[in-house]
Amino acid sequence: MRLLERDDALSGLAGALAAAAAGRGAVAVVGGEAGIGKTSVVRRLAADAPGRVLQGGCDDLAVPRPLGPFLDMGADAPGLTERLRATDRAEAFGAVLEELGRSPGTLCVVEDVHWIDEASLDVLTYVGRRIDRLPALLVLTVRDDELAPDHPLRRALAAVPADRLLRVALEPLSEAAVRELAGGRADVRALRAATGGNPFFLSEALAQGMDPLPWSVRDAVLARAGRLSPAAREALELVSVMPARAELEVVASCLPGGGPAIAEAEERGLLETGAGAVRFRHELARRAVEETLPGARRAELNRAVLEALTAAGADPARLAHHAARANDRAALTRHGVEAARRAASAHSHREASDLLAAVAEHGEEPPPGELVEVLELLSVEAYMASHAARAVSARERALELRRAAGDPRATSLTLRWLSRLRWWTMDRDGAEATAREAVALVEDLPPSRELAWALSNLSQLHMLTQEDDLAISTGEAATTLARELGETEVLVHAQTNVGSALVRSDPDAGVAILEEAGRRSVEHGLFEHACRAWGNAAWTLAELGRYEEGRELCRRTGALAAEREQQLFMRYEGGLMASIDLQTGRWDEAERGARELLADATQQGVVARIPALAVLARLLIRRGEPGWEPLLQEGWELATGAREIQRLRPVACALAEAAWLAGDVAGVDDATAEVYELARRVGHAFDLGKLAVWRHRAGLEVPAEGLQPQFALEIAGLPGEAAAEWHRIGAPYAEALALLACDDPAQVERAVVILDGLGAEAVARVARARLWAMGATRVPRGPRAVTRRNPAGLTARQLEVARLVAEGRTNGEIARSLVLSERTVEHHVTGALQKLGVASRASVAGALDALEG
Repeated sequence: MRLLERDDALSGLAGALAAAAAGRGAVAVVGGEAGIGKTSVVRRLAADAPGRVLQGGCDDLAVPRPLGPFLDMGADAPGLTERLRATDRAEAFGAVLEELGRSPGTLCVVEDVHWIDEASLDVLTYVGRRIDRLPALLVLTVRDDELAPDHPLRRALAAVPADRLLRVALEPLSEAAVRELAGGRADVRALRAATGGNPFFLSEALAQGMDPLPWSVRDAVLARAGRLSPAAREALELVSVMPARAELEVVASCLPGGGPAIAEAEERGLLETGAGAVRFRHELARRAVEETLPGARRAELNRAVLEALTAAGADPARLAHHAARANDRAALTRHGVEAARRAASAHSHREASDLLAAVAEHGEEPPPGELVEVLELLSVEAYMASHAARAVSARERALELRRAAGDPRATSLTLRWLSRLRWWTMDRDGAEATAREAVALVEDLPPSRELAWALSNLSQLHMLTQEDDLAISTGEAATTLARELGETEVLVHAQTNVGSALVRSDPDAGVAILEEAGRRSVEHGLFEHACRAWGNAAWTLAELGRYEEGRELCRRTGALAAEREQQLFMRYEGGLMASIDLQTGRWDEAERGARELLADATQQGVVARIPALAVLARLLIRRGEPGWEPLLQEGWELATGAREIQRLRPVACALAEAAWLAGDVAGVDDATAEVYELARRVGHAFDLGKLAVWRHRAGLEVPAEGLQPQFALEIAGLPGEAAAEWHRIGAPYAEALALLACDDPAQVERAVVILDGLGAEAVARVARARLWAMGATRVPRGPRAVTRRNPAGLTARQLEVARLVAEGRTNGEIARSLVLSERTVEHHVTGALQKLGVASRASVAGALDALEG
């Protein structure tokens, strides 16, 4: 069929391929509904490509093959298949990266990514982050109308540099194009209305030649199939049950002498052959035929395919698919477990979890010794795939079998895992109970790896609830045992617990332990543990007000997490960076980071969302904007489930801030009372201070002892000194709040200027009201509506700098006021002058006045 109205799409893709040949790689997403012509476009692009072409596709299997599209490319990339099947995920990433960089102008096509497996998605994410360094164009085809908001592909595409992501949307054909295709054979307007201008639907309708037009493409496909001979119809049915591919030798095995039948179906435009396989011309046609098969006939065909594929040594994921559809429970268990192990090895956790769940529900139950291993693997893979209920239930079934077998060490390991899972699902009591039992089962036995893990797990739970003395003593016991046994993974896990507990009372000593744990983890390829160690250090440094140290360590952790595709820690570090940006006055960056994290629908109900929820809510509260209540409601529900002060305190403080702004003393008390008492029992100076200061601002009695200096000074009646301390560490909003408590109108006026610069309109109104109440005769007027809408397209920081320039401040004065370098201020001044359309600093005030009307 001719490609009509696809010249713009092909031209854009060809241009991107030419740019890639020159060293500026890109990712192109060709999207549109099923049948719109995505495959036709990329086939034409591949046919015209002057360089190397690699092609693969994702399968519509019940559970996709791990790394399926990249394994498909192995035929044109010697050695790729072996490297992809290596257990080291970095090896698979590197293999694909090398293939794309091997030849300038390489075109790599991955079709039907709406069916992509998790391991392939990780490869796409890894390559996408680095595509601008590659001389290759990566083309993905997707049915974007079927892509759910929480589809993980969206996160992978977000990793691609914005200027290297090309989106090509294929639209339905116009009436003119339909007229050209129809060639006078049909009522063009009625034909387009019936098919929606979809090229595949059009081709089926025109091939059928029916009048009236078929009401659906299914009718058209089945009408065409109905004209086949019985032998050709049998061949068509056989091919319809093989979604991945129908190898010619498999077809021949199932249907001896079927060559003429295949040829007949091909001549009628239903099938096409090539590269040793036969397939339907379009997936929609395959489904139309398969769905009409009676259940018994479908099972019979799948049994034949299963037998032929087994003899051919096919991928176990395909074997499991056909075993399930053939109702062969023994084969499903045999092939499903093997496929799951391969998927787990490839880090395709979602697929491994789904395969094992199918085995557990529909397969033949193996003997208890094998079943417990299947259940424990299912629990791990479900945990990695964020299937919480599945992970817990599988581990609980495994625990029953372990108890029955009477092996205390194996039971202890299972209990340790169950403790972790119960903590993850916010069952704090269950987590603690199973953690203690895991220790009790093996503590009287000879020293073992199982005891080391049980102790480290218990230490982690103590650390999370800030029972630091217990966390340190239990963690040190685990550390000693791990060293004696040579168990590096347990060692770094326990070191991280100890360092994370110690850092709250002795920051430098704690950070040193965490740095060592991180380095040792990287040396041994334990990247998840490295991210945890360094990430914990970064969080605590930020909590202590050591923002730049925390930011730098956060960047290092985030870079490692991105390099090694540690998605959980990428989100954690994103939340931390948003929190640091909020504290240091970079509110636009904080909002952008928080919204990006909260847009990830796959993370609903996960405690890692709490920082982003608190950041965005506090920004809305301070700006006087609506929408903060549901954010804090979700945050509070998550935090109370975790029962950890590090989760509870940010939400409690945000609720207190909202109540304080509303003049609601009882609301401040309600928001903070319970968490404040918890902080007095197990919290540290920064926990206690952040809660105490809101209670103090509401007029509630709180002692100043045992708090961080900034909070202690304000509560002790020295807000000016507190403000100076906040200024020193670079926290402008906290500085403004401390200034607001001063009795000197000049100090309060300074608070107004800072709050206006930050865009904290709701708080600035409180500050102005205080100035008037103090009898001030001159109160800064504040930004007008036009200014608040970001005049001339200035960024928030450029606008803040421009206002200070208008006041006659020098770059040095501005830098000291905003805690920026003079070079950074110079960049902001230059940008503001350009956007305001003025040539000198002296003209800035007039330009701002003109914009404000």
